[in-house]
Order: sequence, then structure tokens, then C-alpha cells
Amino acid sequence: MFSLLFLSIIGCILAQETIVDVADCPAGYFCLARGILPIPCPPGTWSNAGAVQCQQCQLGYYSTTGGSSYCTICEPGHSCGAAELPPEACPLGFYNDKLGQVQCTPCDSGTYTPATASVECTLCPAGSFCSDAAVLPDLCPTGHYSSPGQIQCTVCPAGHYTTKNGSALCKTCPIGHYCLAGNEEPKPCPPGTANALHGQTACIPCSEGKYSAYSGAIVCDLCPIGSYCDKADEPFLVV
Repeated sequence: MFSLLFLSIIGCILAQETIVDVADCPAGYFCLARGILPIPCPPGTWSNAGAVQCQQCQLGYYSTTGGSSYCTICEPGHSCGAAELPPEACPLGFYNDKLGQVQCTPCDSGTYTPATASVECTLCPAGSFCSDAAVLPDLCPTGHYSSPGQIQCTVCPAGHYTTKNGSALCKTCPIGHYCLAGNEEPKPCPPGTANALHGQTACIPCSEGKYSAYSGAIVCDLCPIGSYCDKADEPFLVV
């Protein structure tokens, strides 16, 4: 009596776990023959119902669990080089703006990515330089400038200056001043000299019969009547 009951229980279990026909094999599994237990598809593969074998996920798709009935397309900002592994975020300096990619694309020169899993690269801003796409932009030092998308900063041309970091352009040296170094403030022309032009690196000494008695002169004045100017910085009265 006990033996018959035991065999009946075993028969019920087998009836629940076996397949009557291969066509009844569930999706996400494959069945080798009638009466064989369904075998789950391994990671990186999938199947429809009634399959006798699992299909490999196509390039750019993935399936990380067994028994999958479909593969998932790789999302932007990631790459899927191995179908059995989860998507990998694009590293710094790389991006991916499309679905279903197996690798990320390196950023162009003069661009960068502020974070991993980027779907685009960012143009290096003016006043900065981007020598490495995996590193955030660096500010141009004093005496230098840059336009957008540069990998290095440019030295201010002669007669121009900038005294702050991160300059997008250099200022022109004003009249009445001279600019020796691009990273220093303009210096006023000393007495006895003048400068009426912008962007100069030196001031012009006053010619004979002229003078400038103060700093920052634009032009030299004529020596007044009743005076003589043997020095260019001040007139002397004739006694």
C-alpha cells in the first residue's frame, strides 16, 4: 500500500516537471527531446517557446540572467562587449550616443566628458584648455587666453595683457601706458615720455622742446613761452 502511494506521488511530480512535447517547451528554455526537463537558456542567450536550442544575443544586446526569452538592447552612454555581462558605462574621455553599441567612442580633440556614461562630449570652454578628454578643463594662466575647443592656451601678443586666470581674450594696452609682460597690469608712461597709441610695449621720450611732467601722458606738451626745457619732465622759467 505504501509503495503504491509513493509511486503515485513520484508520478505526479514527474508529470508536472516533464514536457509532453518539445513544442510545449516554455520561452527562455530549450528542450532536447520529449519527456526531458526544460533547460534554461544561459546568460547571453534567449529562446522563444518550443525551442530545441537557445539563440545568442546579437551584437549590442545582453542578457545577464538564465532563462531569458529576449535580449535587452545596450543603452546610450554604455557599451556591451559581452552579451552575458551587464552594460559597461563609457569611461571618462569616451561617449556613446547610440543604442546597441559594443564599444564607446573617444572624444575629439578639444572636448571632454564631465562624467562617466556620457552620451556626448562637451566642448572645452573659452578661457580654458583640455589636453586630456578624461580630465576637466584647466583655466588658462595669467598672460594667456583661449577660444573654445582648445588643447592649450595662447600667450597674449605683445602690447596686450590679462591678469586673471581663465581669460577668453587679452586686453589691449591703453594709451598713456606700456605693457612689457602679458601677465602684468599696464604701467603708466613715466614723466618725460608719452604714448598716444594702444598696444605699445614702450613709451616714446619727449622730443627737444617738449615735456611731460606727469605719469601716463598721452602726448608731450610744448615748452611754454618764457621757459626752456632741457629736461623732458618739466620746464624751467627764463630768468
